[in-house]
Amino acid sequence: MLKWRNSVFIAVLIVTLLWIRSPFHLYGSAENESLVIPPISKVKNVKSLWANIPQQFPVTSIKPLPTGPPTAIPKIQHNFKRETATEKKIRLNRLNAVRGNFTHAWKGYKEHAWLRDEVQPISGGFQDPFGGWAATLVDSLGVQCDILRQSIC
Repeated sequence: MLKWRNSVFIAVLIVTLLWIRSPFHLYGSAENESLVIPPISKVKNVKSLWANIPQQFPVTSIKPLPTGPPTAIPKIQHNFKRETATEKKIRLNRLNAVRGNFTHAWKGYKEHAWLRDEVQPISGGFQDPFGGWAATLVDSLGVQCDILRQSIC
């Protein structure tokens, strides 16, 4: 098995080196003569090198870059009022409830469907509707970061 892999690797390497050293990859195909590009060493005017190539999406207008000092970006954050002790207690209780629900779901996923797409909460099994790329694992990392960021604040 190892000899076969090494042989294929060496064959691909040799073919690639031969292709790079050959002049054929520089010119394009012989079927489409309008796209044949001569080597740079034979072109006297480099601008004429690209003159015969048709543009698929030509530029119709160019918007100039802005000049002068930049304008200030308006503030979009909300100014929260100072919270009282009871409001802080309610907020922290809600945060702990969300954190508890998340950790419960996370433990279930780790126990029953680790590195799978979805956990089946009733049967304790798993499904792979997203190709088995552990989509739940990736999605939950964003949620976990959001919860941790709020607990730091």
